[in-house]
Amino acid sequence: MIAGLNVKFNIGKFSKRTSLFNQGMMPLLYSERQGKWLRCGNDISYVQTRRKTLDDKNSYILTFTHQFEFSNDKCYFAYSYPYTYSDLQDDLLSLQLDTLKSKVVRRSLLCRTLAGNRCDILTITERASSLADLQSRQGVVISARVHPGETSASWICKGIIEFLTSDCDSAIALRRAFVFKVIPMLNPDGVVNGNYRTSLAGVDLNRRWNNPHKVNHPTIYNTKMLLKRFQKARDIVVSCDIHGHSRREGLFMYGCSDIVSCRKQKLSSYIIPDIFASKCLFFNKESCTFRVQVRR
Repeated sequence: MIAGLNVKFNIGKFSKRTSLFNQGMMPLLYSERQGKWLRCGNDISYVQTRRKTLDDKNSYILTFTHQFEFSNDKCYFAYSYPYTYSDLQDDLLSLQLDTLKSKVVRRSLLCRTLAGNRCDILTITERASSLADLQSRQGVVISARVHPGETSASWICKGIIEFLTSDCDSAIALRRAFVFKVIPMLNPDGVVNGNYRTSLAGVDLNRRWNNPHKVNHPTIYNTKMLLKRFQKARDIVVSCDIHGHSRREGLFMYGCSDIVSCRKQKLSSYIIPDIFASKCLFFNKESCTFRVQVRR
């Protein structure tokens, strides 16, 4: 590496028609000399190429230039701020070793992945005064990172866990009213192997919820079994799967109530987005949708 060297990068075979890179988003660079991740890049563009993909679909290419600042430096580029499987394991271990937080959170093994990695699940709730008190609490299920490349999902889930296990009055009140089941990383194998969307089996696990295979899609299969058991034990009021998005800005939600006759269920899908919109400046209610449809 030579200080002042200007390099043009072309990264191809993207399949999405548009990208946030055309709306001001920049790649990330980690320089060992600087010791931190920083946004970088000039002349950034995301355009369609003349070549088609193997299945005859349009192909797109990301282009940007970067001028290296230091000589004899080692640099890494990333699509978004990394959050690795090792980061998660370190965070979960810290929870277990924290004398106060360990009183309200229990870490369990949901299952092992195809590669033998852990898929962890956290149970977060306040200690109950009686069995009746515990049984009266409603359930909330939160999951994240079914798509490995959507690292923002892990950072959001990390913040949720930190809040729910804190000594904040609101967090204590929530723990007294609910039992939270949190699955922070639904696709550990994809994260470890650097996949953007797929698992080690080469499939999009978010398209396997209807009929997951016990061996090929263990995290989805076992999450579905967990949901069925949890639903028998208590009323589940919220189930939220956290994602990232490559084409839309801000925060928004997709609901999946598509039964016209179930008006009460359909209306309940709007409650949480309405609350977010009133509390968070970055929440984009116009980007929310509540129809079941194919995402491209």
